Amino acid sequence: MRRIVYLSPFPKTLITGGIKVMFRHVEMLEALGFDACVFAPGGRPEWMTSKASLFARANPAIDADNLMVFPEILTGDLGKAARTPTPAAKALLCQNQYFIFSETIPSHSLASLGFIKLLTVGQTAKSFLERMLPPATFEVVPVWVDDDMFFPREKSLRIAVFPRKLPKHYALIRQIFVLKYPRLSQIPWDLIDSKSESETADILGRAAVFLSMCDRECVPLTPLEAMACGCVVVGFHGYGGLEYATDANGVWLRPDYLEETADALAQAVLGFAQNDQRSRDMRAAAAATAKRFNRAATEAALRSAYGPMLARSSSGPKNGS
Repeated sequence: MRRIVYLSPFPKTLITGGIKVMFRHVEMLEALGFDACVFAPGGRPEWMTSKASLFARANPAIDADNLMVFPEILTGDLGKAARTPTPAAKALLCQNQYFIFSETIPSHSLASLGFIKLLTVGQTAKSFLERMLPPATFEVVPVWVDDDMFFPREKSLRIAVFPRKLPKHYALIRQIFVLKYPRLSQIPWDLIDSKSESETADILGRAAVFLSMCDRECVPLTPLEAMACGCVVVGFHGYGGLEYATDANGVWLRPDYLEETADALAQAVLGFAQNDQRSRDMRAAAAATAKRFNRAATEAALRSAYGPMLARSSSGPKNGS
């Protein structure tokens, strides 16, 4: 076993944090000297820039030198591939613990599926997965914020929001906000659900406030990116955001607290406009939180996860890392 192949058989137009993480993992692994690539028959994602190598042949399963890294969405062809014995070895990278309840995992143990390595991206998810799937043990490779891309720009009173997970919640919160705070009704709202990574970074960098619409998450990355961009974060942590959400770094509410969320948004906008102490303290705590999720920590975890496995093979990492 010497080549790490992340499986990403998704349309190149599909925008998800999970796809971004897979491509970034491969970039990091290659920089560390590992032989790594992405199996992406649909092509590179159109909405992000990546230098990750692509798997050049038709089927990574037939080569015993390959370690195939599956996403947790084991339905359809991915589920069939996970259930099929192959010469290639198998690993699982779970980026949303709730997606494991698919057609495959509930009816098969992870050991019987042949996974020799189990990874996830957060401690909250790790605990959940190990409670659901004993005696499986997961290693954590944390998410990271690219601070070369996500940083504060010239700010204005704008609200950024990624509403795709909870569109009805978003629509109601916005209506409540406008009706209850008419003097703030002209505040622009910037939707980032269909934007490229670079466009998202620019929007977050310029926004004063980010409305978090997280729902059933592993470790939601966009709120962290908003923190790195100097936004006041208001909204929902999606459970997985408990990895980092505190009273100091954001205003975190229950997803059924719609009026209260609109109230918190208004206070965040006004606090930012007045540059009051609470707003300054919250942004400082948020920036410090985002810095904990850095490239060095992710690289160290990738090296720890894959290094011992490949060291047992004849070749190992290309540069001996």
